Amino acid sequence: MSIEKMVLDNSPFLIFLLKVGKNLELYYEYFNQKAMRETGFTKDIIGKRIQDVYEKKKANYMYHQCHEAIFQAKHIVFQDSYINPSDITIYTETKLTPIYDRDTKQCTHILAVVKDVTEERLIRLENKKANERLIEREQHFRIIAEHAHDLITLLDNNEQIMYISPSHKRILGFSQQELIGKHYLQTVYPEDRRLVEEKIKLAIRSNSSFKIQFQKMHKTKKWIFVEVSGTPVYDEQRQFVHMVLVTRDITKQKEYESKLEYLAHHDTLTGLPNRYHFNEALKKAITQYEKQKEGLAILMVDIDNFKDINDQLGHDVGDMVIEQFGKRLAGCLRGDDLGARLGGDEFAIILSGISKQNDAVNIAKRIHQEITSKPFSVEEQEIPVTISIGIALVSADKINELALMKIADMALYEAKNSGKNGMRIKTA
Repeated sequence: MSIEKMVLDNSPFLIFLLKVGKNLELYYEYFNQKAMRETGFTKDIIGKRIQDVYEKKKANYMYHQCHEAIFQAKHIVFQDSYINPSDITIYTETKLTPIYDRDTKQCTHILAVVKDVTEERLIRLENKKANERLIEREQHFRIIAEHAHDLITLLDNNEQIMYISPSHKRILGFSQQELIGKHYLQTVYPEDRRLVEEKIKLAIRSNSSFKIQFQKMHKTKKWIFVEVSGTPVYDEQRQFVHMVLVTRDITKQKEYESKLEYLAHHDTLTGLPNRYHFNEALKKAITQYEKQKEGLAILMVDIDNFKDINDQLGHDVGDMVIEQFGKRLAGCLRGDDLGARLGGDEFAIILSGISKQNDAVNIAKRIHQEITSKPFSVEEQEIPVTISIGIALVSADKINELALMKIADMALYEAKNSGKNGMRIKTA
């Protein structure tokens, strides 16, 4: 089982991959184990259109959200619900991410990550009821707060802490004596304080609720990620009484999101940036070049006769060669350079700040020397490796990434055709 599949199948979220067909038809292409368990879907829906799976109203709603993501070319987040196999309604928040083909620029797939927000919704309803009771009798609130699993905090109009629930001791390590009377922002990470203060003040002025994520002080762990829902409470004369903050520890969620983000931008075999990351970095490098006219070059690196290694020694050995190759390549790069694995045995490098052609050539020679000077040691086998390198050196005032990559590919092709184990340079 691949690392990617293990991560997806153990995700706390429902994950679906939709294929975009002709006339923007949407077909199910993949969903993870959690989606299968929670929705009752089976592999039978793979290849089916959305309207073949859902009733018309729900299918139209999902189509609309997906098309918005495609036409706007950005993430779309929307609220939805479904009934699970136990006949319970589950409320969700779905994030749609359109995926585009690098060459055609057409949207080929949509990734849907579905988060269960049923508990959050129930908490919001419970908080609303609690706030109504607070206006009538504050003691009712304290009874709820004493038994809350989340952190409940009351702030006065100067943002000083009036009350904290006992759960603070269990979750953050602080007692009531340590926090009551302190300014709330003292418990907020310095870089987040301005935003948190703005949210609180705006909520009080506008009599509105808010939700925000930031880092909060922990007695032993220093800082943890939290999600805070804030609601101002007023008396019958509409005078501000206090701010109610309900806080949840989301550190594990943030760690998982970071892992997903890393997998989305890095090659799992070498740890190098992947094609998507490389393309985004190249766009930024070209923009920087056009503004400051600092040198820019692209290196395309390809292992000679890599297919023979796979065919003769097996794909496991080939993977180990690729893994070691990535480490050697990374060791040759300067601080601002970016090396990536585009796929198979194809690697690419962005060289920024190149002042002259010889700079790019010298780096290419260093890579060639590092790779070819000693064989790769895999399972007690010594495997000699040679490489071909294509160099595209930017000299024009303007260049787009597709044209630049095409020139680098042409240089690599010429290096291959001229006997391999060498390099060719072209000017863009």
